[in-house]
Amino acid sequence: MKAKDLLLLCALPLLLFLSAPLLPAQMSALPEVSYEQGKIVGSLPYGRHFFIIGSTHLPKGEKARLVEVKIWQLPGHYYGARRSARAVTSTEVAETLAGPPIVSSRWSADEANQEEVFRLYIDRPLEFASRYVLQFTYKVPVEFELDEDQKDELISRIADRVFDKVLEQGGITQSDIREIINMELGAYLGQMDEYAAYFSADARVYPKYENLPISSATLQRLSREIGSYSSSLQTLEFLKGQLAQAKAELDELEPGSEDAEAVKDAIASMEAQQQAAEEKIQTLRDALPDMLQIVRQKLVEARVTYTIEQPEALSMAEVDAIRIGTAFGGAMVGLNLPSKDRSFDALGYSALKFYLRPVDKRLPQPYLTGEYFVNRLSILAGVAFGGELEYRGQLLEKAIGVYPLLGFSFDVNRYMSIDVAATLFAQPSLSPLTQTSTLRVGPVIGINFDGDLFNRFQTMFSGSQYQI
Repeated sequence: MKAKDLLLLCALPLLLFLSAPLLPAQMSALPEVSYEQGKIVGSLPYGRHFFIIGSTHLPKGEKARLVEVKIWQLPGHYYGARRSARAVTSTEVAETLAGPPIVSSRWSADEANQEEVFRLYIDRPLEFASRYVLQFTYKVPVEFELDEDQKDELISRIADRVFDKVLEQGGITQSDIREIINMELGAYLGQMDEYAAYFSADARVYPKYENLPISSATLQRLSREIGSYSSSLQTLEFLKGQLAQAKAELDELEPGSEDAEAVKDAIASMEAQQQAAEEKIQTLRDALPDMLQIVRQKLVEARVTYTIEQPEALSMAEVDAIRIGTAFGGAMVGLNLPSKDRSFDALGYSALKFYLRPVDKRLPQPYLTGEYFVNRLSILAGVAFGGELEYRGQLLEKAIGVYPLLGFSFDVNRYMSIDVAATLFAQPSLSPLTQTSTLRVGPVIGINFDGDLFNRFQTMFSGSQYQI
């Protein structure tokens, strides 16, 4: 091949690379995916931000005012035979859910000024050939009305639980008080026919009373007032041990002795302290309903938000791109003939690249994460189209009508690749008396440009846009 031909072939990949921005690559509107009957319809979009759309209507006829979704990515990639090789186990899902989600989104009917359909904006692109766990949460505010007798009964139940908690741990925190109020209110309302539907046996319905208007300052004051009795509890526990020890000691002393009388006096003193501590604790028990009056007043305004967590939905981000690249490049061919006199020649070639892993060249990051080398590797199969091979002025014949290429290609980036392959040619006999040729193999090292033509043509003929 002549020097100018060699220069042209080496410059061809560079020229195509520089012209790549001129190819039709446009950004289309954000994709939308539907969530219906507890599952995603179709495949999750990948590589771009997108919307999840669904109905706010719930089975009991209510409309959710707040919808949230959390998305977790399961480990590993799924494609080809792997996709159906085995199902995801419940243990894998549980372990995944134990970690933080990769993305979450929240929709509010009040903010969106829309009540029938929610639109959750997912602002993190997902990875293709991956499985995801989605968990949807619907929140519905419901106002409950209780009469005075019902409030009295509810406050009594709350007081019992608060007292038990104080006895159990010697004090009580703000979060303890709030949790007790939530649980007792939910249990109480769940027993009432008119509200039972909101507190069914469905394990995925969790009543939460974030909107019950009890301020942190109120809870803190309650916690402090109740905690003032904790010293009596500590005294009572201490005296129980001391009394047991003193009575055991008295049993070992001689009745009527000075030591026995001294121990009796000590026992009487401790019993008096014990009685005082018990009276103070009883005072706390009697005073609890009054302390909780602030809670009773707030029950008038109870606006309860109950939460429905849908069963986790497994969904796949499937690759919808053609996994065959189109290479156009130039290469150097080593001509290692039996004379041991090595020589080189150049050729241009076109080839197909069959990737070992899923790729999508329409994306800024077209490769899977993880195994860097293998994810960018492809099998190269093509033919030379520029010129003919020469060795010391001798034309090397095309063995099968063309110079075939077979080897491997490694993507440096989404456009450029380095190729290592082999080609087949026939070397005619150097003797003019012999008309035979010998098949030989020459190593090839080249650089190619991948125009991703299959995907570009597919989008062109389908009327869609080639997305980047």
